[in-house]
This record gives sequence, structure tokens and C-alpha cells, in this order.
Amino acid sequence: MESKIVLILFVGLCGNFEYPCDSTDDWGCIRDFLASTGQCDKASHEDGVPLKMEDIHTYVPKLNVSLISKDCEVTFHGSKILDFYMNKDSNNLILTVDFDAITLVTPRTIFNFERFGKDPLVIEEYINITYSAAITIRIAWSDHIDVDDLRASGYVKDGSPSFIIGPKVTESSNEIVQNALAGLEADIPTVMQELWLTKAYYYTCVFLNKFLCDFGYLYDGRINRP
Repeated sequence: MESKIVLILFVGLCGNFEYPCDSTDDWGCIRDFLASTGQCDKASHEDGVPLKMEDIHTYVPKLNVSLISKDCEVTFHGSKILDFYMNKDSNNLILTVDFDAITLVTPRTIFNFERFGKDPLVIEEYINITYSAAITIRIAWSDHIDVDDLRASGYVKDGSPSFIIGPKVTESSNEIVQNALAGLEADIPTVMQELWLTKAYYYTCVFLNKFLCDFGYLYDGRINRP
């Protein structure tokens, strides 16, 4: 009885929130809730185990570069759910996920170095990148979950992530490539925030579908979603 009274006072003071599960560590409860209120099948991929993914599209406006990564392995490390509640005022389900690290390994990434009035300069190389980040996900909710009305905000925690990019890019003598690399080295935090404009949505879909409940909601990172 005591715990219920505390919860009512908390809701009254802090907002019209409803908590479907007693703890954000209870992923089983979270999966059950999502499966019961949305059209999805419960999923339970293991943290730290690579996921095989197909194309991932990435944009870096600051460098005027876009990338398409092929045959990717994505690994989430230390995944923790920090928030899981319904805001009855906004009719949103709020889910915050923190990752100690996310690793993307791909043997084939197509770099498009854009050029004014010309086709882009295209280079294919491998990438290995690891960084830490968090995502806040907002999903429209009334009497069910509407993943077609989903918003994701990404927060990069690591200002100096680990990058390994193949020599066709890093050792290129092309001035456009060299300028892009110089821009990356000069302001990595901004580049990472730009990456997460689309990466937040991508990793949201991967995490929901593979770790919690598969909605069949697919997104490969393209700005113009089908």
C-alpha cells in the first residue's frame, strides 16, 4: 500500500504519467506491454551479439558526404532502458535507451563525396566505428501504439569515438577527400550529431524490432522514407 501512495503523489506532482511496468529493468514486462497494445511479436536478441544488417544510409552535411554501408554488423553493448512510461497529456509512450557502445562494422561502404555541378566522387572502403549514445523514443499512443507516428532523438555521449576507415579514403590524394577528412578531424562532435539525425531513427527501429517487439517497421536511414 505504501508504494502505491508514493506513486500517486509522484504522478500528481510531476505530470500525468502512467508506468506499465514496476521497473525499467523488467524487459519481459515491457515486451508483454508492447505486444498487448501494438501489432508486434515479442523479440529478445541478446546484447553484445552482432546483428547482420543490409544497407544503411548515412548523411554528413557538414562534410558534404553521404554513405551507403553494405553487409553490416551492428552490435549493441550495455543496453539499458532508462525510461518507459506513458505521458497521458501528450498521448505519447516514452522510451529512453542508453548504450555503453554501438559498433558498426562493414566491409563495403560507398562514400559519395558531393561536387557542385558534377556527379559525386565515389570511393568504396571498409569502416569500423564504435561510440556511445542514447535515444529517447516517442511513440503515439491512445488505446494502442502507432509506430507510424514515431519520433526519435539521439544523444551522442562520446566526443571522440573510435573510427577505422580504409586507406582508399584516408590515404587519398584527392583534394575533396582530404578536405572532408580535415573537416571530420576538426569537429568530430558536430559530425557525430549530424550522423544521429538519421541514425537515431535507424537504431530505434533495430532496437525495437530485435530486442523488444518486432513491429515490422523498417528504415534503412534514407532521408526520403518509402
